[in-house]
Amino acid sequence: MPQMDPSQMDHSNMPQGSHADVMAARAQHMVEARGTVRRVNAARREITLQHAAIPQVSWPAADMIFPVGPSIDLSRLSPGQPVQFTLHRAPNGSLPLVELCPAQGVHVTPGLCADGMNHGAMDHSKMNHSAHGTHD
Repeated sequence: MPQMDPSQMDHSNMPQGSHADVMAARAQHMVEARGTVRRVNAARREITLQHAAIPQVSWPAADMIFPVGPSIDLSRLSPGQPVQFTLHRAPNGSLPLVELCPAQGVHVTPGLCADGMNHGAMDHSKMNHSAHGTHD
């Protein structure tokens, strides 16, 4: 099944709260982590990341291949580069990679990779995603 591209979703009718509210909502369904680029496969729209354990999703340290949507610019990334990435806790239990950007500093920076629309920071509790396809 094709991976959903969050940048293609229409959020124009969604109300926005304060920055604190937005970050709290984001933390409920988004998991941010850091890793190192091992390989970029632009032709297949895949990136291999080495990451430490991610306790929020019970993942051990690993090298993993992630498919990436068209909103992620792979040309800015190269092997050995530290990155920050965001996983979305999808209703079906999957954890697609939805944001990826060069890391800043040594710790995760909340919201660092969120695009201008800041999809991950929005409250999706009353939103019906069924019209937007599946995540896996």
